[in-house]
Amino acid sequence: MSVIKLFINDTFFGLKDSLSGWWVALKCWRDEARVLTDKPPPPKIFSELAKRRNEQQKKKEPDGTLMDIIWNTVTTAGVALLITFLIQTGCSSIASLFGDHFNHGLAVSAIILNFLWWFPSMAVIKLTSIINNNEVADKVFLYKYGRPKYTSIGATVSEFIFSSIYQFIFIIQASIVCVLIPWPWLAVLLDWLHYSLFYAVYAFEYKWALLGIPGHTRVAQIENNWPYYLAFGLPIHLAIGYWESLYTRTMAFTLLFPFSILGATAANPPRKPFSFPIHIMFPSVYVTNEAYKFLKKPSNRKPATRDIDQPTR
Repeated sequence: MSVIKLFINDTFFGLKDSLSGWWVALKCWRDEARVLTDKPPPPKIFSELAKRRNEQQKKKEPDGTLMDIIWNTVTTAGVALLITFLIQTGCSSIASLFGDHFNHGLAVSAIILNFLWWFPSMAVIKLTSIINNNEVADKVFLYKYGRPKYTSIGATVSEFIFSSIYQFIFIIQASIVCVLIPWPWLAVLLDWLHYSLFYAVYAFEYKWALLGIPGHTRVAQIENNWPYYLAFGLPIHLAIGYWESLYTRTMAFTLLFPFSILGATAANPPRKPFSFPIHIMFPSVYVTNEAYKFLKKPSNRKPATRDIDQPTR
């Protein structure tokens, strides 16, 4: 009975924190508007030199207004849609290479699109959306945790490569598992579990990077508190899975996911592990470690290199 109670409790707080991203954004914009309203008017400027200094200072100050963040999000969605169109065009070109066996080519194209529809959104969000919306996320992080921990550039690049590879492999794992399961209801549950955890990992990645949490610790956190992260990523998975159109899913994901990042930044995940973990990410992490070791073999011949392999659970 205690297991059920703990599961319900973690699930409730996961859903609550997932949906709190909208409230965090509105609260930050409201507080910013209040500060701008209460700000006293600047003194009159008489000299030309003072006017130039004032103009330069205004240029240095970030706007961070609601319209700026909306514009950045819409721009990100547009770039993601463009990349999705290019991928779809490439898949159609691949299908045309099969000549007479055009139906086989369409099947291959459909499989490629099924695996890669999320890739443009993920890549664009990783490179642009976090940069565009990190002003609000930084404010939330500084308010709750203080200044972020310093990490070297090498460690940051290593964690970025590791997380990108194992997230990509984890999605492939999810697709393979759902195809191999003969029972439809179990395949749907595993699909929800995989993709919800995947979206939760992606949302918390910004916060974990600022806290200096390494990749293997992030995986352990997800597996040990899986009910919370399952509930956190489930709303965005259901919101995206509702649409059948490839472009609609891409647009919905790109527009909704920045708010999940804000919710993850302000969230308080449970520190006490759940009654039992699920090592659902172990296959992907194992394959990632092996690929990482394979890529590091040529550099290991040099005496000045440093081994930074990610340990498995």
